[in-house]
Amino acid sequence: LFRNDNELMKYPYVINANNKAKYINISNRHAMQTLRVQNILRAQNSRFILSVSRQNIITETINQLSVDGVENLIKQEFRVKFEGEDAIDEGGVKKEFFQIITRKLFDPSYGMFKYSDETKAYWFNEHSQDISEFELVGKLIGIAIFNGVILDVHFPPALYKKLLGLKLELRDLLAIVPTVYKGLIELLSFEGDVESTFGLDFSISYDEYGATRKHALKTYGENIIVTLENRQEYVELYKNYILQTSIKEQWEAFSKGFYCFCTKETLKIFNYQELELLICGNSELDFNALKDNARYDGGFSPEWPTIVYFWEILLQFDYEQKKKFL
Repeated sequence: LFRNDNELMKYPYVINANNKAKYINISNRHAMQTLRVQNILRAQNSRFILSVSRQNIITETINQLSVDGVENLIKQEFRVKFEGEDAIDEGGVKKEFFQIITRKLFDPSYGMFKYSDETKAYWFNEHSQDISEFELVGKLIGIAIFNGVILDVHFPPALYKKLLGLKLELRDLLAIVPTVYKGLIELLSFEGDVESTFGLDFSISYDEYGATRKHALKTYGENIIVTLENRQEYVELYKNYILQTSIKEQWEAFSKGFYCFCTKETLKIFNYQELELLICGNSELDFNALKDNARYDGGFSPEWPTIVYFWEILLQFDYEQKKKFL
């Protein structure tokens, strides 16, 4: 259909998300093979084995992924070995590594990311100063894409839009701070006396580890009352504070790590919804399709009593139980 990559870049909208993902995986495998052959001819190391202990997985991963030139090695071949374990990484160990380290890094008690029970999405903790770890998260997501590994981590649309350089909208707050979003919409649609009803100024109060802090949205903002005339400016500044200003350092580190493995040029073929599918996969778990496409060895068949009971139980699982099963 396309004679070269440039043509695909020109007409990405005619290709569906699954085929774009296949294209990325094939391109990445080709790049891996090319680099590997080049280094073999130069008698240079052509693979990267990340050797970590389960107890210190974050620190040891940061140390090893921070070595100069490691990105080129990872792009040739990336394998994982847990210290003291003999398992050979044919893909399963790698996936387990990603599961363990992302679970630790995204645990709200770890302090790097906030989790919304309402939207089921993670967002940057603007108070976290673990900048090297944000770069690590970016690298891990990039490496996962490069190796075709789907991650069980869900971000709001704003993150994917930022990675693609798209304009952020007020609605992007809904998946991050839904209560704030609803309050700002109420402010914009209010037709009465804004000053006396809302009592707002151009500053934000927030909690930082138990202490109440204030941030001025503009110079001398704490002295500027929000009125009917300037409320649109207030909303725009509030939106930019949450999506841009407050997480500037965290985002710069995260995106720096991510772009080590996924270039902006490559990502141009995706819209933000497709990029989410590339990173996280489809959140809908169709176990009926899994059942219909299952194949059996060792003399078993779909009619075998144990198989029948297996699917009866599995299809009754809720979403979280199905995720654990997979």
